Amino acid sequence: MTPEVAQSHRDSCWISERCEDGASVSAARRSKHRRQRNYFRVGLPCLRRTEVKIHEQYGFVARPVGIAPATRCSTPFHLVPRQKRCSPVACVRSHRCTRWNALDEGDSLMIRCLVSCSVSNIFFKAGDDLTIYLDNMASTPIDPRVAMRHGHAMTEYPGNAHSSEHVFGVEAQEAIDSAAETLLRLLHSDADSVTFTPGASAALWLAVEDAIARTVGRPAHIAATAVEHPALLGALRRAEREGRIHLTIIAVDETAAPRADVLEVALAAGVDLLCTMAANNEVGTITDLAAISTLAARYGIRHLIDASQAAGRIDMLDTASADLVVISGAKAYGPRRAGALVGKLCSHAANLAHEVFGSPDVPAAIALAFAMELRAAERKIDEARLAGLRDALQAHLQAAVPDLRVNGAAGFRLAGSLHVSTPHLSGDAAVARLWGRVAVSTGAACQSGVPGPSHVLSAMAIPEWAKEGAVRIGIGRFNTEDEVAQAGELIAAALKPAAPARRYA
Repeated sequence: MTPEVAQSHRDSCWISERCEDGASVSAARRSKHRRQRNYFRVGLPCLRRTEVKIHEQYGFVARPVGIAPATRCSTPFHLVPRQKRCSPVACVRSHRCTRWNALDEGDSLMIRCLVSCSVSNIFFKAGDDLTIYLDNMASTPIDPRVAMRHGHAMTEYPGNAHSSEHVFGVEAQEAIDSAAETLLRLLHSDADSVTFTPGASAALWLAVEDAIARTVGRPAHIAATAVEHPALLGALRRAEREGRIHLTIIAVDETAAPRADVLEVALAAGVDLLCTMAANNEVGTITDLAAISTLAARYGIRHLIDASQAAGRIDMLDTASADLVVISGAKAYGPRRAGALVGKLCSHAANLAHEVFGSPDVPAAIALAFAMELRAAERKIDEARLAGLRDALQAHLQAAVPDLRVNGAAGFRLAGSLHVSTPHLSGDAAVARLWGRVAVSTGAACQSGVPGPSHVLSAMAIPEWAKEGAVRIGIGRFNTEDEVAQAGELIAAALKPAAPARRYA
């Protein structure tokens, strides 16, 4: 049967009735609730009982889903099938799952019931305060201008770029070529090839496959720093287990920058591909690409630069000499599943991209190029403002929180990046304290929920308490000065040591 309407003497809650075949309540009731968009107050114990009942009967579990940037509400929960990945909701951001016991018992919740044929439209909203989004290192909200360009392209280019038999396919391919030329110009690249991918992770995987395909009769020798993105390190370690590559991990210092002495020894031993980041995705350290590119060129080694975090935030002139450059729309106020691998691929890798990724997403490619254009035009003004906000927030936290440690290279960080550690509590506890008020994280989004310190902090020569008590803050171009100031007060309160319990005689 269906989840029944839970009700208590003080609080009431509407839960849509849902039949086993997926049908909902009558169309009249559904239309009524959609039209009214009513909010119903419900006590936390009532929600807990309802969630348990749904879980027992249907195998659904509570998972978080993000909120539209224009109406930033707090602590939404999403009911999805246990083994089924929920489809994305338009204009929605993802947030980390919070367990029921992380909320105070006295909290009252608001529930909005939008009855539809899917349980995915049941949302739980806690409190009335807005959540301040400061996790822009994980993903940036899409620029409204980019969203408009993306939507326009979806209706303007109905053709498949690989279909050249008609004008619609030709126009789609011309749009892809124009987007590629834009990226090449913005990256100061001499390459004549851009491969659009469904995200930066796919581009990193393709770069590894290209390096493997270029070595015939022997495993490829690939060197990568210890703080590379998990998507790249995962692809490399998988290929190493399969015997297709020899992998050399280059150690980093306490700021997550590659150690020059270790790097030169590794390159002198002979490497087919060197993988480095333009800027680290956790602590924000900007890599000295000019020095590394010069070293790679001296030994005649192909150089892959992961610029996912840095593109649109730093001057990309230093990536001009790289053989391969990866960029991401999700980190540059562009479309989520849009990435690109800039550089010439061998024929095998090019064919592999076509087989795995299929036809290019024309609207995503257009929106990605447009987002990068906007970033190039507005970068200096935006980054200067973000650096000021970051420095003010850092100064406030250092003054308010005893023994606070700032991680990363002080003078060579991304403008909106602030990574701090406190010995008073773990990073997970700090994030839980801020749930529903400030959205921050403990590390890379792809490692959310993984116990223990991230691989980046583990590779850095910092104290153990700094690894355990780490919090990543990412300020974006849509954050205001008032938001950052308010967030500073909340974060400082969350990072302070808990007051000792009072003893009564």
